[in-house]
Amino acid sequence: MNGLQSNLKERSQNWQGRTIYTFREAHVDKKYLDNLKKIPSINFSLEHQLEGILNYNGEALPVLFRSIIESNNKLISPFRDDISLTYDIALNLGVSKGDKVDMLIPHIVDEFFGDLPRTKTGYVSDFFNSNVPEVDQFQVFVGKETLAELTRANNANKLIIFNNVGTEAIEKAFQGSGINLKPKSWNLLNSGLLYALNLEKMMMIFLFSSLTLLISQTITCGLLLIFNKLKFDFAGLWVLGIPKKSLFTLSLKFLFLLIFFLSVLGVLLGKLIVALLDNYGGNIMPDVFVETGIPVLVTPSSYLFSFFIPFFISFTFCLFSLFGIYRKQNHLETIRSVS
Repeated sequence: MNGLQSNLKERSQNWQGRTIYTFREAHVDKKYLDNLKKIPSINFSLEHQLEGILNYNGEALPVLFRSIIESNNKLISPFRDDISLTYDIALNLGVSKGDKVDMLIPHIVDEFFGDLPRTKTGYVSDFFNSNVPEVDQFQVFVGKETLAELTRANNANKLIIFNNVGTEAIEKAFQGSGINLKPKSWNLLNSGLLYALNLEKMMMIFLFSSLTLLISQTITCGLLLIFNKLKFDFAGLWVLGIPKKSLFTLSLKFLFLLIFFLSVLGVLLGKLIVALLDNYGGNIMPDVFVETGIPVLVTPSSYLFSFFIPFFISFTFCLFSLFGIYRKQNHLETIRSVS
């Protein structure tokens, strides 16, 4: 589950960024771009993004036009010329490479012709697939010259940061530019998706805890049978002078060590199985799915959940069972029943 969710987030952030800075359309001087590039290990894309319509032979789709002004992101920087479409959009429009399509942005109009929306014709240069639904269904990369001819301005309105760079460093790079940056994190923009993923993870933990609870009840029943057979031994130890409280304490320590050892053994075996699945699991899903193999991601919290949930549930049930056994057990009556 961690592997699936982590890969989904990583794919989305590789295309949409970890932090998105929005500002009013403005020309960014080379001086501020140089300041931005000086930030250590920064991975960014300065873009002009506008919502519009892509039309081909009467088939129209609402899309988001992304024009790259400057970028050092190796994934999206190649999309700088003509028009690059996702396979999903190309399939919906019936477009092939080299076809001529019309771009239209409703809020950009020519007043001289009676407020008619301005259009621009372009040619499809290539296709791509991001495996991110929000990108594949709506986003189109357009060359900056092509979009500038449509908008009559080579401006930018989005700065996308693809790695962990502090807001202070970005604001310092644009200090004095007059550009008011408004940052939004990927987590904030995808809060609904994160809520669904966290709910999914909580349900998996709930199912794991329920299974552990069921197994613990089985162990408790077995424990009752074992102690019922050992009641004569405990009565003999009581006759030899060992207090009933000491017998309870010794039994509790034994169960604590036994459960601790089995919980550690379970975590180690689980780690071994996960390593085997990661290295030799192979592809178990058809190629139509994004994840064809078994994505494995083990975090420290995975070890903590795997150890403490079985340990505490098992120890709690054993503790209550042991307490009930010693409270009801009467060694004197047990000895009399033997005689």
